[in-house]
Amino acid sequence: MSYENDYFEHKFSQLDPWDYETSRYERAKYQRQLVLAQKFCATPRRVLEIGCAEGVFTALLEKTYPIAKIIAIDISASAITRAKSKTKTVTYRHGDILKKSDLLKGQYDLIFLSEVVYYLGARVPLPEFADIIKRLRSSLTKNGLLVLSNNIDVTEFNPTYIVEKPVVEGYLATMGGYLQKRWSRKYSANKRETGQQLSYQISVFSR
Repeated sequence: MSYENDYFEHKFSQLDPWDYETSRYERAKYQRQLVLAQKFCATPRRVLEIGCAEGVFTALLEKTYPIAKIIAIDISASAITRAKSKTKTVTYRHGDILKKSDLLKGQYDLIFLSEVVYYLGARVPLPEFADIIKRLRSSLTKNGLLVLSNNIDVTEFNPTYIVEKPVVEGYLATMGGYLQKRWSRKYSANKRETGQQLSYQISVFSR
């Protein structure tokens, strides 16, 4: 399966395809990322969110960091259109970070990469994935942080191998070769919308 623009535009042909707006499970995942970000970087000046989807987490970022400059990126134009209706001060960039290197331009105190890494890893070989990580590293300020969340062993994915535990751990190990791991923890919770017991991992990296 190709996780490019057409895949995501098809997904966003329906509203909230992953239940980000309505799911207590997804909200808890977002809240944990915010708590960690505030612990390590309480007053960022510039924040980048990669894979903003319909802007549910973006709106929380705007509320949490009201004086920060927030930039949000997504591959889907439909998703960005909906995201804009949820925020007032966020700057949006539309495009594919694998094809448009200028989407990552700028220096950021916080970069959020929520449920994105395995899509990137499924599209490119390991050396190119490593190059993406190096580009993200160069976009961090001296004390900047990268916060990411990844599903693990979620059977609803097709193909499922992109979120199998060894695969996700391989992505994180590659990231650890270029960034310093500051914190990481795995969680398991029931997602009522799918009736599944799901696992995910939240990690924090610095330069």
